[in-house]
Amino acid sequence: PPASGAGTDGEGDRARSVGKRSRQASSQRQAMLLQRKGCRNARKMSASTAAHLGAAVSPTTEAAIIAECEASGSLFEDPHFQPPPNQRWLRPSQIFAETSLFAGGSTAPAALKMGSGRLGDGWLLGALAALAVRPAQLHRLFVSARGQKFGVYSLQLFVADAWVLLTIDNRLPCDALGVPLYTQSGRVGELWVPLVEKAWAKLLGSYDALHTGCLAHALRALTGGVPLSLRLSPPAGEDAATEAGSGTAATSLGWDRFVRLVASGSPVALYHNADDEAGAEVDEPVELTPGERGEMLAGLAYPVLRTRVRGLPSNP
Repeated sequence: PPASGAGTDGEGDRARSVGKRSRQASSQRQAMLLQRKGCRNARKMSASTAAHLGAAVSPTTEAAIIAECEASGSLFEDPHFQPPPNQRWLRPSQIFAETSLFAGGSTAPAALKMGSGRLGDGWLLGALAALAVRPAQLHRLFVSARGQKFGVYSLQLFVADAWVLLTIDNRLPCDALGVPLYTQSGRVGELWVPLVEKAWAKLLGSYDALHTGCLAHALRALTGGVPLSLRLSPPAGEDAATEAGSGTAATSLGWDRFVRLVASGSPVALYHNADDEAGAEVDEPVELTPGERGEMLAGLAYPVLRTRVRGLPSNP
């Protein structure tokens, strides 16, 4: 408003409009910054993937591996992906009383449990959680489990615009007490979660390489689809009208479109990139403090199970 207070109402309206446009421009710059950051992560991930792809794809077929294990009476140990010094990898039978690829024939775990060896791969875990509610897509990752009694699993990931076959053994990194270091399913003995994580680690050359990545890249590799990133629309009202007038409404996600996306059968997740007020960027593992329970944390993806309007039945 005019400093002297002598301006007209029209001048005040123009000043408020300029302020709104300034805040909107700042928000758009922040969104662009986050987008560039995500692209940088994806490029680093793609470069790392390309560098290790040749070593990750075993020249030996699964059938040959099984035949060799049958002849020798031994379990498979992947020669292309061995534990680093001072770390031991144990078979699931050495960790759990009972094991299964999908517990009880179900695909969605009760939860994804993080071990003591935090990898900072929340981008991958969020994609896995989103995929877990789509059993058909999740099952497609496991091309074969014919050799599971020998510790052999064959998975596929969509890399460099093609499905790539990865054969891994079932040894899992553990601490000195025999407890898995990294991600587990909330159902004890369910193996699909740590096995997919291990396939990714093999693809990148090590578990430590999982620190850098982005949700869109993971969803692309797990589904073969093209991820679509949309900003949530603001509440109906003046701010929403401002966004519509700016031409960004076509890339925002309103409720009706959100419901249609969830109903389409595609994996859908909500992802909080950063604190817009502080302008912070998130590139570190997220730690959940007691005071933050129940809040949506930056850096974590939240799979959408269903949609519901309060007071009405939920949509399937």
